[in-house]
Amino acid sequence: MAQTSTLVSTQLTLTSESLPLFSTATQTVLATPSVVSTVAQNSSGEPVTIPIVFNTNFDTNPDGIIRQVDFLRQRYISPEPASFVSNLVSAISSVFVKAPPPVPISNTADAQYFGVVQLGTPPQSFKVLFDTGSANLWVPSTRCTDAPCMNHARYDFTRSSTFTPNNSPFAIQYGLGSVTGVISSDTLQFAGINIPNQQFAEAVTEPGNTFLTSSFDGVLGLGFTAISINNIPTPMDNMIARGLIPAGIFGFFLTRGGVSGSSLTLGGIDTTHVNGAITWIPVVRKAYWEVVMDSVTLGKTTLATGSHAVFDSGTSLIAIPTVHANQIHQQLGAIPFTNGLQLIPCSGLPPITFALNGVAFTLRNEDYVLPFGFGYCVSVFVGLDMNNFWILGDSFLKFYYTIFDVDNGRIGIANSK
Repeated sequence: MAQTSTLVSTQLTLTSESLPLFSTATQTVLATPSVVSTVAQNSSGEPVTIPIVFNTNFDTNPDGIIRQVDFLRQRYISPEPASFVSNLVSAISSVFVKAPPPVPISNTADAQYFGVVQLGTPPQSFKVLFDTGSANLWVPSTRCTDAPCMNHARYDFTRSSTFTPNNSPFAIQYGLGSVTGVISSDTLQFAGINIPNQQFAEAVTEPGNTFLTSSFDGVLGLGFTAISINNIPTPMDNMIARGLIPAGIFGFFLTRGGVSGSSLTLGGIDTTHVNGAITWIPVVRKAYWEVVMDSVTLGKTTLATGSHAVFDSGTSLIAIPTVHANQIHQQLGAIPFTNGLQLIPCSGLPPITFALNGVAFTLRNEDYVLPFGFGYCVSVFVGLDMNNFWILGDSFLKFYYTIFDVDNGRIGIANSK
């Protein structure tokens, strides 16, 4: 059964500062998931902040949590045809192949943050998942008549005076099926930033019900170009190359509990949400946002050392090796629920600490559970066999201000405010 959605809109803010660090806003334009006919221009290469929308139904909807687990399994460990993997092998280790880019299974939008961008002239608006775990932009096309396409905003090239055909084929594998389409070019607008001739994929087929009830229309990848299908330059690449932002950097501020105010800042760091020092961690390679993790400790028990962590804003739960998931849930007195989920007490549990570049980042008991009932909560930890990789999704990211430095190949983490 399709789930209803509750959306919280935030404000889009343009800053007057020319430096990547900024804290004051001089112009505010209300942006909602509905169609926006005009946007503020950003011709001076200033940092901008774009709204992030959160579907508040996820935290209290067990069905949404279950579908998110299914999404994680298909996203990270489903077998991939060689044609889809060949573009990725040179960029990532042989033990970690993830199906790019992410799109939720059924109603997994209940678990994710997304925002609005525009394509074409005049602009056509789309709700997209801003995803650090992939590197392609795609939206449904009017040339698609499958039910999932018809249920979402669709790009109509005939309505755009800046459309340029490419017609190269595009295909993304998702577990039991694939999204197929063609590559096109058009003007992409992020808030006040205009990116002419941005290549993207028009989805022409979306078989089955995989995307039928998702709350967003498409995906905008924020990973490195090395994992881009067809080696298409990412929107970040184009903004950097054309001097549309002052630095190749972006930052996420994610609110909790459905509270409005979440944002994605492009070209700088919004210091109004940074509390204290920033810890910088170099990425293993410029592909996924992957770093070496010193250790993970639950209470006084060390669970892992020398593991790798992937920062993935397109995933909501925390996916970890099954052996460690079993350790955590055994220590927490978990009760098996369904589909790999575990029920644990909602209170009285030890903190879990992730040590990154010598700095401890701790989630308290209430931070790693989701409400369920009868004094029990659902654990956000999901066991997936991924060869010692820990996928840190929004259940981790929303407790910190997270900075992704494309230019220098590093991730910054700070306490948020």
